[in-house]
Amino acid sequence: MSSIFVGNVAVGAVLVRYAYPPSRISEQLDAVGSETPPHAVEPADWKVNLTKVWGPGMVVLGAYFVVYGLFLQ
Repeated sequence: MSSIFVGNVAVGAVLVRYAYPPSRISEQLDAVGSETPPHAVEPADWKVNLTKVWGPGMVVLGAYFVVYGLFLQ
């Protein structure tokens, strides 16, 4: 079970460093059905910053559950 949370830590660390590509993919998915082509869509600064904030949150939460699962049960 703790391997899921190790993955959570890894994904969170990647989101901190590379927040732009996941934000762009999210905006491209939001553009489906609109007249704007997907390659012309750029994420807003707030969305990139929010992704950067979610990354450390995922790291902290994942690390907490890994430590809890390994040592406190």
